[in-house]
Amino acid sequence: MVAWSSILTAAKSAVTRAAPTIVSKGKWPLFAYAGLVATLTLMQKRFVFNPSDADCPVVPDADTHEITEMCLPVQGGSTLKGWLLRPQKPGVLSPAIIYYGGRSEEVSWLKGAASWFPSHVIVALNYRGYGESDGDPTEKALFTDGLDQFDWLIEQAGVDPKAVTLIGRSLGTGVASYVAAQRPAEKVVLITPYDSILSVARRRFWFTPLSLILRHKFDSVAYAKGARQPCLVLLAEHDDVVPAEHSHKLLEAWQGDTKLVSIPGSDHNDIPYLPATLAVIAEWLGYGAAFTILPEPSGATQNQEPTSLQASSGLNSDANAPIPHLPTGVETR
Repeated sequence: MVAWSSILTAAKSAVTRAAPTIVSKGKWPLFAYAGLVATLTLMQKRFVFNPSDADCPVVPDADTHEITEMCLPVQGGSTLKGWLLRPQKPGVLSPAIIYYGGRSEEVSWLKGAASWFPSHVIVALNYRGYGESDGDPTEKALFTDGLDQFDWLIEQAGVDPKAVTLIGRSLGTGVASYVAAQRPAEKVVLITPYDSILSVARRRFWFTPLSLILRHKFDSVAYAKGARQPCLVLLAEHDDVVPAEHSHKLLEAWQGDTKLVSIPGSDHNDIPYLPATLAVIAEWLGYGAAFTILPEPSGATQNQEPTSLQASSGLNSDANAPIPHLPTGVETR
């Protein structure tokens, strides 16, 4: 999501450099406002898209899948790069997952997290300009690329075209919502979603003409009105980026059945990597009796990423079967 603190820092720097001249002419308030609006206009793309792998945990590849590197040519001549993960023990037709990442996310961590979904084919491709993908990220590009991924996946041998789940995180929830409205996905999972980036930005910059200058609005509410799939929404307990009310507005517009889950102890940055999050998604996708508790690694501290809850078996025929050892305190409604 958008790094609004960076916007304020950049605007403050621009204003400070010109302060002596402006103050002497008594036009400080006007200049400060103009400087902020100019900064928002010129640097907005940097604040919406931030190609990085800084928050991506390093995990070993899952032994439940055959993992191959893949390249997907997309519109405009760019190529998305990432991984295709196929189950080691596939059925005649396997269900599938397409993952759309966050603003600063490189998606290679899914090669390890795949063990939570041993019966699913998983497509994990980085956005344009992220990871080894080339091209330039824009709202339009992410939307068209999201559709291209879906269209490519359902044509692949061994994939059930009627059993594709879209999973979006933060920025990627806008992509998942758009694709859900345009394609017949079976289910949708949204992790810390928003109603629109414009709406979230207005909380801090209500005094600026954002609707006129923001080019990447990601209006998820508009797309939700055309989405009829069952939707699981996961919220972070401590989210200082997307306040919960923005997620609730999206749910109100969603046309399919919805389920809301709050992950205890999570924040906006760590929620997708937590065992509690992956367990809730796995259960919702029909995996039961699939999890065991392992000892904490030696030297672990309370501040380290929880890693002891791991997947150990496949798809359960009862989609409502509970997962043993599901972390307590998970709030659902």
